[in-house]
Amino acid sequence: MNAHILSQFKIGKEEDAAKKLVDFWLKVSDDEFNLVESWSWGMIYGFFYENSIYNAEKLYNFIGDYFKDKEIKRHLNVGLGNVLTGQYKSFKEHHSPDEFVKVLQASVAYPGVFKSIEAFDSVWFTGSSIYEIDLMAVVTHCEELGYKQEDMVIDAVLSGNPHVHHVYAKIFNAFAIG
Repeated sequence: MNAHILSQFKIGKEEDAAKKLVDFWLKVSDDEFNLVESWSWGMIYGFFYENSIYNAEKLYNFIGDYFKDKEIKRHLNVGLGNVLTGQYKSFKEHHSPDEFVKVLQASVAYPGVFKSIEAFDSVWFTGSSIYEIDLMAVVTHCEELGYKQEDMVIDAVLSGNPHVHHVYAKIFNAFAIG
């Protein structure tokens, strides 16, 4: 959602984007909205009969209302995990606003915690369950648009560890990574 909000502002309008981000997260955290609730029969019931520990229907509706008809003014890439195949898929800015609402709803659907989202003939959850961030998809997208790597500027919004470590990948194998 952070990336989508940033993409609503043209380059050079980052201060306005930051204000919008703060506004969004203040609304999400407002107790008045109570966007995530426990299931009336408890977490065990939710996990086994609703496929999620918490009921996030209000959160999904909030995302739908907040992001409907929002114009994207920058390149955007949001990754989701496909529940049925286990594959990671990048969704880019060419989707309609209604389709992108589904992408954003799925981007907060943590497996087991919130229900996965049905869209695009499949079922989706947050891509961060598979990859924290897929920078290579962004670089590939820029190259497809004709940009040289030295001309690329990539805005990345991390939700986990903010330190991306540099490694010499040639020395890694399955045992070294695990």
